[in-house]
Amino acid sequence: MSDEKYKRCKGAILCTNGTGVRSGLVKFDPNGRGLRGGMETFQLHGPTVQLVTAVLIMVLAVVMFIIWRLYPTVPGVQLWGLSSLSAVMVMLLAFSRGSNLSLLNLALTNLAVIMVAYLILCGCRAYVGKPVVFWRLHLTLICLTVFLIVLLEVLGAQVWLRLSVQGWVQAIIFLLAARVLFMQDGLRRATPNFFILMASIHAAFLILVRPWLAQRHFETERTFSVPPGVALEALIFFTVISIVVILLVTEHVNRQLVVLSEVDGLTDLFNRRTFLRLLEKARISALRSGKPLAMMMLDLDHFKLVNDRFGHQGGDQVLRSFSALAQRNLRAQDVMGRLGGEEFAIFLPDTPFEQAKLIAQRLLRACETDEVLWDEQAIRYTTSIGLTMLNYDDDQEGRALERADKALYEAKNSGRNRCIAAHSPNMPPEALLASGQEQPAGASSAGP
Repeated sequence: MSDEKYKRCKGAILCTNGTGVRSGLVKFDPNGRGLRGGMETFQLHGPTVQLVTAVLIMVLAVVMFIIWRLYPTVPGVQLWGLSSLSAVMVMLLAFSRGSNLSLLNLALTNLAVIMVAYLILCGCRAYVGKPVVFWRLHLTLICLTVFLIVLLEVLGAQVWLRLSVQGWVQAIIFLLAARVLFMQDGLRRATPNFFILMASIHAAFLILVRPWLAQRHFETERTFSVPPGVALEALIFFTVISIVVILLVTEHVNRQLVVLSEVDGLTDLFNRRTFLRLLEKARISALRSGKPLAMMMLDLDHFKLVNDRFGHQGGDQVLRSFSALAQRNLRAQDVMGRLGGEEFAIFLPDTPFEQAKLIAQRLLRACETDEVLWDEQAIRYTTSIGLTMLNYDDDQEGRALERADKALYEAKNSGRNRCIAAHSPNMPPEALLASGQEQPAGASSAGP
């Protein structure tokens, strides 16, 4: 015990010659580096920090793998999961180092470290719906960076220099990942903002602080272990990024649940409940602003015969084709919904009768020329349309839809494949055929 001198600091007994550590994560520096103006400072105990970092990163990697398995359809989650596996590989390679650093271990460690950042970037691009472009070029540049780092080690360059090369590459990649999320959402959402903040702080640490910490560490250590400060920062960053990824996945799943509750699963149109809610908002807005609001009811002609001949799967394909065709022929502000079966509805904000009639004629002609291939057969179909305008005395959206539905019923009885315009004080009493011929009936029709 005479060789060991103990000092008591903040209630923790520390071994001053470094052979024993009783404080856990801190160790008194016997070389005097810990003395600043008569005050005692302490160093992080490297092996303990590395062990804690490795264990927690492995736990986070398991969590990421579970999320990957639970939500495989979330864009980017597979790449984020691979990034966590790369982080585990970094820790395993770091632990396998001894007093001699092999060039193979150096190359693989740096490759895994850079791949952690690159896979996070690819995951962010996939999450916002952008493809991963030029990935072969990116991997080539990464391999060249690793080769440069190994070359610096062979030439005997200082540790801070090769860590600066690696840090600059990682920092650029993380800043690009932050830019991807910023360009998608700006600063409107908290979770991407948190990622942008942490990626920026981590990039600054990689460029400004890590090379200095590593240089000081390797001046006093004979092994090539990871500097404690670097390991601790990596643990904090990877923990935060894992939490952000979990939040991003949760947001995506919640958005999917909202879509499932509002959108028809077959046609990707608004379902009946959502369409009527949006129509009510449009009706109130039109009555307040005095702008015209046109409404259409649409029904596919002889759709039961299509189901009987081609089966329900063939009928579903026709519904999908018609929905996509109608949306291509509508404007950005027009809203379409599926009310049930083969029945659809459209409302057209700020649209006078003449313009609504032209849109209806365009839909009729598009349906006539559309062909749906199913089971090596071409399915042809047509549609009937009932058109009306919002009245100033329509205190409920159901009144206008009821007029449009009656006009649709008359279009069916008049031979189908046409548009009937219901009389309204906001429209002229006549409506025209698509060919331009007038109809003598009280509610006239339009059809090709």
